[in-house]
Amino acid sequence: QAISYPDANYETYVYSSDYIKAHIFPGGHLPCLKVMLEHADACKLKLCDITDIGKSYATTLQVWAKNWEDSHDALTCKLGYSEVFYKKYLFYFKYCSAGFDRGLLHDFILTFQKAKGGSNMDCEDEWDTQSREPLSTTAGASADNSLRNNEQFTEYMFYAYLFLAGMASGQQKRLILVPLGSLAILSSTRMCFSIITHRIASERRARMSYCIVRALASLILGSTSAFHILKYPESVSYSPSNRNECSEHFGSFLLIGACSFAGSQLWASCISWAMNEMSMNEYVHYILTLTTLGPSVFNSSNVGFLCAALSASALGNGCHNLHELTSITLSEKGKRLWKTISLIANLASLVFTCFLLVLSLSSKGSTIKTHVFQGTTHLLLLHSTVLFGLRVMRYVQTS
Repeated sequence: QAISYPDANYETYVYSSDYIKAHIFPGGHLPCLKVMLEHADACKLKLCDITDIGKSYATTLQVWAKNWEDSHDALTCKLGYSEVFYKKYLFYFKYCSAGFDRGLLHDFILTFQKAKGGSNMDCEDEWDTQSREPLSTTAGASADNSLRNNEQFTEYMFYAYLFLAGMASGQQKRLILVPLGSLAILSSTRMCFSIITHRIASERRARMSYCIVRALASLILGSTSAFHILKYPESVSYSPSNRNECSEHFGSFLLIGACSFAGSQLWASCISWAMNEMSMNEYVHYILTLTTLGPSVFNSSNVGFLCAALSASALGNGCHNLHELTSITLSEKGKRLWKTISLIANLASLVFTCFLLVLSLSSKGSTIKTHVFQGTTHLLLLHSTVLFGLRVMRYVQTS
């Protein structure tokens, strides 16, 4: 017996996380029928019967949910469980019940026997969960349609992304590097996943590859931006009197890299294949990064100042992602060491971002365009300050 994902949606599931993986069964994994049959072939086992009891399990979950609701007072008052714990499992029961009822999840009972010849993959479509029709046309139909709709939506989003970048590149041709850079970062994550040893569980490999690419990209952007500040310290002024063309070109490419990175993280969250469990704070941060740094590159305005903000943000985020990576791979001693390093880095980023925020608030714009740009810059710096502050508090509380 196995709870299973539809074949067509399996790759997306492997490279992503969800509520069940994060809160109910950490480290859990649901195989798809195709993968189970492939492994059965490897063990010389032949599938001789299969039944999907998913609809019945949906009914079971509904009964569990009703019993759970009826036991609310006993759970919270007598047994002392929190309201958060109660709601978490109530959501789990109803969430999964809907999945089984709509055919997005399956509960298979499979019977195998020692194979005398042939392959399970040769007769996969012969097995039906209820009506003996091909599995691809019954149990997985609604899931496949849902997946196709999601893929079409994200494909249209990507076309819009390329179109807007192409329109912008009519005046600033280098802006076309933003979507190309996003694709390169996403491809690097895929490549990293394929390189990591297959002895590690798929979900863990996906999360590791995601953390590695995020950490490397953030640290490269942060260290290069810091080098830019040291080489052109006069460019850090919010409204520099003497514009250095070399400094602006160098800084513009750094900001393009940051926009590419922000776009890739938002895109990965949309298509849900990366282990991209971003909080709302991170979503807002990446959206503000795109809406602030993109216009800056387009208008070649305050490039040096934003490079300074980028150095603080990227180095803090890079160390945070290294800490997340070490929490997966290292011993407790190693985790504590990297947690301390990440705490120091994020504290330094917090202080420097506060300084930049004060500097930007003290400046005044002369045109409507300048006021709008200053407003988005203020929001980005203010949000970065909140993000780093919350992160530092969390590190201190869990020490």
